[in-house]
Amino acid sequence: MHCVECNSPIDPNNMSFEMKLVDVQDFCRRCFDEIMADDGLPYLDDKGFMTMAA
Repeated sequence: MHCVECNSPIDPNNMSFEMKLVDVQDFCRRCFDEIMADDGLPYLDDKGFMTMAA
């Protein structure tokens, strides 16, 4: 399984408590931590994909 954000392999042994709690299976820990730390809200870009405000 690979991260949908950065395409890195997802290591189940490196999942945080929060990732396990909400059963995150689409993001690696680095991307998940970045998303959770971001103050912006996701929005749809011009191609219809969900992204974070820059």
